[in-house]
Amino acid sequence: MKVSIVGCESYEQEEVDCAVREAIRMIRFKFKKGAKVLLKPNLLAPFSPEKAVTTHPAILIALCKILKEEGAKVFIGDSPGYPSAKKTLRVCGMEKVAEQYGANILDFNRLTLIELENDKNAILKKVRLPDILKKADLIINLPKLKTHGFMKYTGAVKNLYGFIPGGKKGYYHLITGTEKRFASMLIDLHGFVKPQLTIMDAVVGMEGNGPTAGNPKETGLILASRDCTALDIVASEIIGYKTEEITTITEARARGLNTKTEKIGLTDAKVFYKKPFRMHQKILPKFVLNLVYKDRISINNQKCEKCLICYKQCPAKAIELKNDALKINEKECIKCYCCHELCPEQAVVIKKSKVLTYGRRLLRIIT
Repeated sequence: MKVSIVGCESYEQEEVDCAVREAIRMIRFKFKKGAKVLLKPNLLAPFSPEKAVTTHPAILIALCKILKEEGAKVFIGDSPGYPSAKKTLRVCGMEKVAEQYGANILDFNRLTLIELENDKNAILKKVRLPDILKKADLIINLPKLKTHGFMKYTGAVKNLYGFIPGGKKGYYHLITGTEKRFASMLIDLHGFVKPQLTIMDAVVGMEGNGPTAGNPKETGLILASRDCTALDIVASEIIGYKTEEITTITEARARGLNTKTEKIGLTDAKVFYKKPFRMHQKILPKFVLNLVYKDRISINNQKCEKCLICYKQCPAKAIELKNDALKINEKECIKCYCCHELCPEQAVVIKKSKVLTYGRRLLRIIT
């Protein structure tokens, strides 16, 4: 499957417009006149664009211009971790985009849900998803290039998790538990959504402890493909991962999905990212894991503003509120990193144990 890689050094609108058009042209994607088009950006939480947490509004503007030329009816939707999609779009700078181009804002948490079934799926035999999936003629997936504390990397496939409404996100974290099972669930979900076009915002990505607490990383790229997995293979390789390290990719391959890629454009692009502070859990003995992961996740109550987002969203109910302070119950914690992902103050921190501090290089080698 073709994956285009186009240079884009800034979010200056003219440069983004040219890069997005070129990325689409390279993979020979054609739009239908008058179509109903859903744009699904990464709207994880209300962060300003310069934080590099969410898809930059310049990407949406570029697409809205193209779609306006085609007479399309445009919808912009997601189900953020908190609060509403509309408020999140406002902080992320996208509400003005919707107003300027007459796009409809959709909060997936408030839409009518339809039940979809596939007995061949590993986790999601049945799932209830927003009815826009059936109403839209075209779904365009707009992920942000980031590393991820739980999944190592988040891109095209992971961005589809936003189609899961409300509290169900926490539920699926709870029932999957491990990175491998969560990846399997994401591939199931991908089969239900099947976006026809994916355009990745990799102008400025995020490295380190993403998806919210990492650092912005100038990358200077726009990627596009008709296939989510193909794009994830190329994007993860660009930032220094081997594809066998990314569980959504290995799961797709295990199911016999087409994971062959053809890179077009800047085929030698490499921008190495700092990886999240985590390890492969499946190789190390359990007693080592218990030692390494001890007190790994904690809450800095000096930074904490007691918004209670982590407390309310924790799928395992592992966060306790005592004496006006929040604490993670390690026995109940399932290491899903939802608290770390959603904290607006970055008060949820990943602590390095002494064992991992002194043995970090050795452990990286053996994992």
